[in-house]
Amino acid sequence: MCPIVKEWINEDQKENSKTTTTDAETPMDLSFLPHLDTMIKYEIIEFIPTYAKWKSIREVDAHYERHGMPKVTNRVNELRPDQPIITIQHLIQILLMNMIFLKVNTILKQKKNQSTM
Repeated sequence: MCPIVKEWINEDQKENSKTTTTDAETPMDLSFLPHLDTMIKYEIIEFIPTYAKWKSIREVDAHYERHGMPKVTNRVNELRPDQPIITIQHLIQILLMNMIFLKVNTILKQKKNQSTM
């Protein structure tokens, strides 16, 4: 993670600890997102957690250990946060599925409109 992103996170955490109320219904302006650098987008995505189920963790741990990665020892519950690269893969799959569903919906609406004419 780049130093500037760490600094932003620390500043946000300090600011959030000062405020006690938040307005969840305040609309967010996300129009800037398409203009962000790709690497910044990946930095943002890394903070959206995805989780692995406990049953699959043993297999993944064994795979990681075979490749020299450290073993995770402190598990609190059945779910464990994924590594950032896995989170990115999960989110890309979700985005691709959403794009496919949107395309299918668009095609279905077009066919429906053509059939009503």
